Amino acid sequence: MLLMSYLIPFSFIAFFLSGFASLVYELTWVRLLKHIFGSDSLALSTLLTVFIGGIALGTFIAGKLIKKYLPLETTLNSGNSHAIKTGQSYVLLLIYGLIELSVAFFALLVPFLFGPDLLGIIWSKFSIIALSQPILGIFMKFIISAIFLLVPTILIGAGFPLLSELLVLNQERSNSYEDEELIESDDQLALSNLYATNTLGAILGALFTGFLFLPYLGLNNSVYLASAINLLIFFMVLVTFYLNRGKLIGSKVKEVFNFVYEYSIQAREILDRKINQVQHSSIEYQKYKFIIHILVCIGFFIGFLNLALEVIWTKILTLII
Repeated sequence: MLLMSYLIPFSFIAFFLSGFASLVYELTWVRLLKHIFGSDSLALSTLLTVFIGGIALGTFIAGKLIKKYLPLETTLNSGNSHAIKTGQSYVLLLIYGLIELSVAFFALLVPFLFGPDLLGIIWSKFSIIALSQPILGIFMKFIISAIFLLVPTILIGAGFPLLSELLVLNQERSNSYEDEELIESDDQLALSNLYATNTLGAILGALFTGFLFLPYLGLNNSVYLASAINLLIFFMVLVTFYLNRGKLIGSKVKEVFNFVYEYSIQAREILDRKINQVQHSSIEYQKYKFIIHILVCIGFFIGFLNLALEVIWTKILTLII
């Protein structure tokens, strides 16, 4: 029995749409900011750094918060394991819906926030300094971009850990769908499929934005369209709650959430004690930790090269096209 019905198709459709909207935001927001900061390669690099860095920071923060407040621990009061995981699923889904709603509302304000009446006036106060001291100008562009972009990009980045945790919580009980090609018993494969779905949405988002949305809708309307996609995801969250309303009827929702929170604190304490015991007694753990650090470094350099190539290719294609 699924903890929540229709969760698997919801997760993949929502993350596909989220990836689509994210690339629309990247292409339109960077273009809007380039109208203020300029279109040189340094400005483009600064804006992409803030945008992608905010997404990475959001993923990191969300992962840490989930690990702290909603840890998976089956040895604690295992008789209530199903109820605990169900409660965690509802909490994660609610948070994800609120995040998508927040991104949508921010996107509606983007044409004003990134326009000449607000950001343009702010940058005009510093533009003379930026012209006389280029290095200081780059730093100021980074700070101002971060002020405007960090909050929404952090929210965008938080989506992957939330949906990943939802799948991990629910997949073992997934027997109502013939979804072996989408999600199997292996956690890593499930998360890989989820990320691949998001990447596919991002590819199509970049394609549609460059060839359809910007030429025919314009910058502002393209942003509004992406905002509508985030609102659609929020509506999908509401529909998922509605389809699972039978599991909440007659229950004291506030008491359930309080129970999940108190349980999570106890589970965190148990996990911390186990981790400390393993760290002090296991050589294998130290080897595993070293391998993880190596993989993180490799991932860092791959991301570094990908962003560098994006800036280089953008500059080259701009000259050619």
